[in-house]
Amino acid sequence: MIRFIIAALVTAFVIIGCSSAQKTSTDTKSTSAQKTSKKDVKSAQSKTETKTTGSGIVCKNGSDERKLEIISANGGCQLSYTKFNDTNNVASAASGTEYCETVSKRIQGKLADAGYICN
Repeated sequence: MIRFIIAALVTAFVIIGCSSAQKTSTDTKSTSAQKTSKKDVKSAQSKTETKTTGSGIVCKNGSDERKLEIISANGGCQLSYTKFNDTNNVASAASGTEYCETVSKRIQGKLADAGYICN
């Protein structure tokens, strides 16, 4: 009887262990699908009409440089922030540029407090 219980437990653990390996494979596929869809979104965004408003601000502290740039996009705006040659969109608005300008000024203030000089 004990052998039967042990055999049943071993079989159960093998079945459970095999099903976990399949989930990992599925998770990897969904992660790669998410990466692909993110690439598609970025590709679609790059195809939209964008225009730099000429309001690029460069802030320096010694050799360290930060850049803020407001980009008009389809009637709205995007605020890009570059530090260490890594650019990220930190704000956006669906219409107008007022929000991006407000966020840009707030970031400039924080940089100035940290010793940066913005031009």
